[in-house]
Amino acid sequence: MKENKKSIVQSERAELISLLQNFSNMRTGVDQVLWSIFGAFWGTNALLLISFFSANERWSISQVGIVVSIIGLIISSIWIIIQTRTIDRLQMYENSIQYIEKKLFFEKKLYAFSKVPKPSINFKIKARNVMKFNCFIIWFSWLIVLIYFIWTL
Repeated sequence: MKENKKSIVQSERAELISLLQNFSNMRTGVDQVLWSIFGAFWGTNALLLISFFSANERWSISQVGIVVSIIGLIISSIWIIIQTRTIDRLQMYENSIQYIEKKLFFEKKLYAFSKVPKPSINFKIKARNVMKFNCFIIWFSWLIVLIYFIWTL
């Protein structure tokens, strides 16, 4: 009976270790996607800003500004939706990792996600919060630019 219980515990532990590896890999993949898309978002916004200067005799700066601002608003809205979903997924993986770590390890030295790392600087701002705030600022900026160009038309 003790043998059977011990093998069940070992089997459960092996499954948890496997899940820990899988969640850690998935978390890393989602994190890379998040940063890649964030970089692409900034590149897209830079291209939109450059297009303001492409106005010629056929297009007034206000017409170009309105079109570019609408595109900027659409891209920013889509990015906010994608980013929010990705960050939520990242948090879900981290929560699962923390749960498994607490179930598997008795020593806190082995925790990777269940303890807060020491900050290298005195700021207590998370990158994901900066990302969220940044995208809302960009969205709001495109809205202001759109209103400005509609007003000057």
